[in-house]
Amino acid sequence: MVDFGRVFSSVGSHQAIASEAQPNSEAEGLKRPVTRRNFIVWYLAGLLTATVVAGIMPLLVYIYPPGGNSKRQDVPIKLDKPLSELENGNGVKFTAPSETGFRMTNGGGDNAEGKIAFAGYAVKDEAGKLNVFAINCSHLGCSVNLVSDKQRFECPCHGSMFNLAGQVIHGPAAWPLSNLGWKQAVDSSGKVIPDQIVVEGYQLKGIG
Repeated sequence: MVDFGRVFSSVGSHQAIASEAQPNSEAEGLKRPVTRRNFIVWYLAGLLTATVVAGIMPLLVYIYPPGGNSKRQDVPIKLDKPLSELENGNGVKFTAPSETGFRMTNGGGDNAEGKIAFAGYAVKDEAGKLNVFAINCSHLGCSVNLVSDKQRFECPCHGSMFNLAGQVIHGPAAWPLSNLGWKQAVDSSGKVIPDQIVVEGYQLKGIG
């Protein structure tokens, strides 16, 4: 004999148990508290992200001119002395005016064609040939120094050395210094301005 009351009661109890075993996930998610540990993790992650972005963004201009804010232009430069007065083995350093940079025309490593330099050297080698170089070392981009009494450029960061023709004479640099495109400046009548040159470069709004 089947006890229908007992079967019905059993089924009902199973349904009740199943219902209790399946909590409402939406309600649970809304009620789940933000723990102190989670808050600290989220805060530190956000802080780290902001720090990394703030550190990387200013360096991007050294990799490639910022899109929309740069355009090619000739950059006039006034030198400390006329090129005609440079003696063999000597040079003169110059820097880019605010919101401009110089365009590297060749090179390798960190000095690929089209990259930016913010300073350079006009120098005569021992034979009297005039070269105009970007200041950037081709190893990792540090600024090289002209050491006239030793007739060479030296990188203070990792010890690379270059002769006055820009060629590597001591590593770790594996590529020569990059040349800058330039020409002698002239006035409106076409007369040469002895202490000025014009260097190929970029207009860089908001930089420098």
